Amino acid sequence: MTDSGFGRGPIPGRPARQQQDEAGNGSAPQRPDAVLEIANGPALGRSFRIERERMLIGRNDPPAVVVDIDLTDAELGQTPVVSRRHAELVWIEDGLFLQDLGSTNGTLLNGEDITRRSGQAPPPARPLGNGDRILLANVELVLRLGQPSPQAG
Repeated sequence: MTDSGFGRGPIPGRPARQQQDEAGNGSAPQRPDAVLEIANGPALGRSFRIERERMLIGRNDPPAVVVDIDLTDAELGQTPVVSRRHAELVWIEDGLFLQDLGSTNGTLLNGEDITRRSGQAPPPARPLGNGDRILLANVELVLRLGQPSPQAG
């Protein structure tokens, strides 16, 4: 079975996250508080807490597509340019990673194009740091990382 790149399966180029055993004896990773903030356009200043293991970023299109971070109202102009399933944020151990999911209008991380190209293997997920700037089509986001906080197992 192959990974469709839409929130299922492992991230290419990254080891699978170690899971707690069924008895709950594993230790949860210490993750920093993470917030993604919109840095341009009509939704300037809106923020999203990154609380789940995987978070899909894009445009809601119910019932077919429901995303965790909906940028529908954040786009510049009238024509939608953010893909329905544009990118994904994933916690791996104590680090946060970003992967483009084959978006139509691309993803830039600090000015570097990390877009998954049609017909090519997906590039590895990119590690993120405090202050990183993410451009999804024409919506700019800034990542804010705080102090680590224990996660419930």
